[in-house]
Amino acid sequence: MSAAQIGKPATKRHWELELLRIFSMFLIVATHYFASDDSPSRIDPALAQSWKSALHAVTIMPGQVGVTIFVLISAYFLSRSTRSPFTRVAKIWIQTFIYSCGLWGAYFVLSHFVGSSQYFVNPRSILMSVFPVTFGAYWFISAYVVMVIVAPYINILLDATSARQHGALLCLSLWITFIWHILNPANTWAFTDASYLCTLYLIGALIRRHEDRLPRVRWYFAMAIMILCALICMVGTHTIAVSSFLREQLYYPGNLFTAGTGASPILSVICGVLIFLMTLQYISGRTHASTHERISSLVLTLSPATFGVYLLHENFIFKPHLWGLVFSVPSPSGVWRLAYASLSIVLIYLVLLAVCFVIFRLVVQPCEKAFLKVLSRS
Repeated sequence: MSAAQIGKPATKRHWELELLRIFSMFLIVATHYFASDDSPSRIDPALAQSWKSALHAVTIMPGQVGVTIFVLISAYFLSRSTRSPFTRVAKIWIQTFIYSCGLWGAYFVLSHFVGSSQYFVNPRSILMSVFPVTFGAYWFISAYVVMVIVAPYINILLDATSARQHGALLCLSLWITFIWHILNPANTWAFTDASYLCTLYLIGALIRRHEDRLPRVRWYFAMAIMILCALICMVGTHTIAVSSFLREQLYYPGNLFTAGTGASPILSVICGVLIFLMTLQYISGRTHASTHERISSLVLTLSPATFGVYLLHENFIFKPHLWGLVFSVPSPSGVWRLAYASLSIVLIYLVLLAVCFVIFRLVVQPCEKAFLKVLSRS
């Protein structure tokens, strides 16, 4: 795919990539559902070393697959952008501030006038709400802002490198960020949230700049690799769970292959890259323009609200209330559990997306326009 085909402004982006962005956030919400669910394989200590618990760990993988896809989409376009990152960072900060402060303000009002808990009415919570990026209210947002800020400097470096040198730099970054941590989990300095996203940026930039040199990814090959990654995650998680030597002597965390503190989600990154590549190659392989006008229009309309879905459901105040409400009704057992979970995740995501779409149109978008108007006058 040539730059002329897809390297267009955001308003001209292919709707399939925006649909992929929406799907990536769905994966993130689904993972947070399973990370908070009432499944015995997650909450029963007696099952901590069982294969059921290891299988449940696989349901945590898709979240980092979603993170990978989301960042790759951004990196794909940013890697050829010549614009200053200031406006983009400002928009991210504005939207994050609106959700963070808005939710804390709503909590403060309810805690005083409805008589609910005042657990989050303290200096630390106020600072996290007013300065969410600086105080790490959302790990992803803080790391994403760092990535956007350093992106122009990475681009300058990549402009001066060949495809071989770019590949070598990426391999070095993958080793330092992911592989080193798997070999020695006690090494915690190499893997940081910012280094994680910057490594993903290098992958997205490589795809954008040298896409014509990349092999075509067949769907059956991608499926086989993703199933293999899931099996490695399950077997690896189970092995760590039953081995006191790995846990106590080598300090391997139980979540090494999934997500969270101490994890090295290289398996999820592999899956995310494959999905992203297949989508790009599908777009480039089309012989005619898409005729799905209604679907594309709906996708392009809803896509800007996906960022808000993360900000809403991962807010440190809203998150415990959301999942507490969802799991206040016990899930069915047996074969119906998966069907119930799937339906619940879809409904939760649709509600979150609808709410965030309204917030984006009524609050976020007007604030962004006002900011840009002031910026243009200065």
